[in-house]
Amino acid sequence: MHLADLQNRQSEFGDAVRFVFVSYGPLEGIRRWREEVKCTYKMYTNPSRSLYQYVGVPRSIYKHWSIGRIMTAAEQIAEGKPLGKLHVDFTNDPHQLGGDFVLNKDGHFLLLHRSSNPKDRPTVDQLITLCNQ
Repeated sequence: MHLADLQNRQSEFGDAVRFVFVSYGPLEGIRRWREEVKCTYKMYTNPSRSLYQYVGVPRSIYKHWSIGRIMTAAEQIAEGKPLGKLHVDFTNDPHQLGGDFVLNKDGHFLLLHRSSNPKDRPTVDQLITLCNQ
């Protein structure tokens, strides 16, 4: 799922659906990221990663730096494409995996997707289907 796709298709989710993002990073890093990607959603910070631990989202050097990811980065470099902006003035954990979660109005999980690698996310179509059931 790409953030721009999610934001562009927001109306397909209906009025009852709200999106929030949670990061473990520093507030200044979150602010910069929001500006760079033009994120319009609310964001919260969880520096202790207690939420990540609660839902079982691990850190993984192996899953983050898989051969597929290394090959993709090498292809991007060979094609002259940027790898993404790196903020060297912030300490961040590149091995922390992410996830996507959908809760119903009672706080029960409808979707508990723990990413198996940094690019592993449900599609916007999958989220729309789930949220409109």
